[in-house]
Amino acid sequence: MRRALCVAMILCVATAAYAGVEHHEATVSLQSLNISTVLTVPKYDGTCPLTAVKFTLSGHVEGEARYENESPNPATVTWALSAIMKLNRPIGTALVVTLPSVGGTDPRAAYDGLTDWAGASGNTWLGLTADKAENATYSGAADLALFTATVAGETIDLPFTAVGTSSASGSANMSSQFIADGSAKAEVDYIYRCDGSIPEPAGLSLIGMALLGLRRRRG
Repeated sequence: MRRALCVAMILCVATAAYAGVEHHEATVSLQSLNISTVLTVPKYDGTCPLTAVKFTLSGHVEGEARYENESPNPATVTWALSAIMKLNRPIGTALVVTLPSVGGTDPRAAYDGLTDWAGASGNTWLGLTADKAENATYSGAADLALFTATVAGETIDLPFTAVGTSSASGSANMSSQFIADGSAKAEVDYIYRCDGSIPEPAGLSLIGMALLGLRRRRG
């Protein structure tokens, strides 16, 4: 009974299921918005079944904001330096979207007669930065098939866009000016699950060690 129990335990270890992750990433260098490009990543070509694909998109914007209340009345300016960034499937549908943004509200006096982005009716913000990361995970059959390689070394092209959405509002007569650059990093995690965690030779080796231990105890 003890022999059978020990061998059974070793066999369980040799065939235990386990999960793993294969990680890839691609980047978009800092450049003026708007951006339209393609990010290329390897498809999953592992031997274990792919169970899900996780996408993480980290977006960054930086730049300057200027505005002037040109109304004869005071106004509270609501402003933001921002962008919408999308990583898409090859057919154009979104995989993950992120919206980095920095801004606020700013009470400004009535127009002072000068559109100089300063004084009582205007303002200028320099050195602005914002970062935002979002993720999404897909496990549907269509997406798993899309990201599974049919030949070794196969890659997939994922369209990426970053569009500036900066704005300033608060009165009917408002002038604004934004300078915005953006960058991004896209991460792709292939999540897979295997039926056996120990290759056959290793499993047989463990069984042999267990049997040797039993033999020594018997001796």
